[in-house]
Amino acid sequence: MTCKCQKLPEIPQGTRKLLFTFPDEMFVEKFSNFLKSLNHTPMVQDDLLTVVTQNSTGLIRQICEHPDFTQLELEATHAVILEVDEAINLGILNKFKPLRRWAGLLEAEDLLYVLKNRALKILFQPLVNLSSHQIYGYECLMRGVREDGTLISPTVLLEQAKQADLLFNLDRLAREMALHRAVEVGLEGRISINFLPTAIYNPEMCLRDTVSWVQKLGIDPERIMFEVVETESVKDFKHLKSILNFYREKGFKTALDDVGSGYAGLNSLAELLPDLIKIDRTLIQNIEQLPIKQSIVTALISIARTNNIEVLAEGVETTAERDYLIAQGIYKMQGYLFGKPSSQPQTTL
Repeated sequence: MTCKCQKLPEIPQGTRKLLFTFPDEMFVEKFSNFLKSLNHTPMVQDDLLTVVTQNSTGLIRQICEHPDFTQLELEATHAVILEVDEAINLGILNKFKPLRRWAGLLEAEDLLYVLKNRALKILFQPLVNLSSHQIYGYECLMRGVREDGTLISPTVLLEQAKQADLLFNLDRLAREMALHRAVEVGLEGRISINFLPTAIYNPEMCLRDTVSWVQKLGIDPERIMFEVVETESVKDFKHLKSILNFYREKGFKTALDDVGSGYAGLNSLAELLPDLIKIDRTLIQNIEQLPIKQSIVTALISIARTNNIEVLAEGVETTAERDYLIAQGIYKMQGYLFGKPSSQPQTTL
């Protein structure tokens, strides 16, 4: 069985037949009238609307951009694009997507180029331990590369992936390329790799290739730390626990990113007990001047130490921030003060 994260959608071109299903009967009429206003001839039968068009993707864009349709309506209305002579049967049911998802897919040109051409650039930012004044590892960060060579920020890639339902694909490619690139550049120490828990629906299926890559590359699993990002969006902690347990069973370390940025971060800390927490950069900025931030960080340190969890402060940019954190017993840090992300790993402080 092929994992969902290995499949890429095709964008149909030319004359096609579109099928739509709707949340209620009233919307069928509204939708049908809109299509007629564009000189299309919709056919309605058994709550299924069919229309043939020479530009299927253009029609979907027109629908999704029209102010008469709300975002809720576009989410509740599903569509599938078929060949004109393709028979309608039960097999097409799993091909239906919400109109909003189709719109997201059509807008994800940069992302689709990156995925189809494996056009990811992996950068390495040093993780430092100031008790030994050494770089002890690196976080692997991704940038997309367009056909013209310009870079795409991870924020843009992730947003396009969410809208197009391609987080699975992007997360898998980023993990694979980070591991291979780490070996290519002779990375030493810890290798920290971000992952999106919402992009993994079955650890045994979605992560088996990750385990295989590590084995084939000859990397000691204990060197690798998988770092949960976007904890604010995690709704199913039971599922996230199963992912972290899978990683631990295979010998990997686990971390939570952006801890302290909100309730979800603290809740996940209590639920998951990772090997390491990364204190969010918003708490670190100007911490030496702000007692409220100091109180929160002190509490996080106490919780972590009580539960034998490592602490790393991220986003450290000034010597004042660094010195305050050292005074609190935090020696593991990351930030521009020590080094920016680079395609070749920095080796000295």
